[in-house]
Formats: sequence, C-alpha cells, structure tokens
Amino acid sequence: MNTLEELAYKNHIPYIDYTMLYDEIQLDFDADLLDGKHLNQNGGVKVSRHFKHILKEYLHK
Repeated sequence: MNTLEELAYKNHIPYIDYTMLYDEIQLDFDADLLDGKHLNQNGGVKVSRHFKHILKEYLHK
C-alpha cells in the first residue's frame, strides 16, 4: 500500500486509503467482510457508494 500511495502522489493521482475510513463508511466487520479481510457484497456496496461520491467531487473540480 505504501508503494501505491507513493506512486499516486508522484503522479498527482488522488489516493484513498479505505483502511482509514471504516467509521466514515460505517463498515461493520461482522456484516460487511467475507473472511475478516475482504469485502462481501454488503461491504462492496458501501465502499462503492463512498467512491462514487469521491469521484463526483473530483470530476467537478
């Protein structure tokens, strides 16, 4: 992840670290993770919705 973040920064690409946004997207580890590490369908929907809003903001700048 650090390498991806550094690469994004060097290329002026926004980087979103979803491991820091659990509270913001209201991720429930029991209900939204498949195996404790990967999103299930519920978690995928929450992250996709959040990313949609980020993308809209970025495109309207």
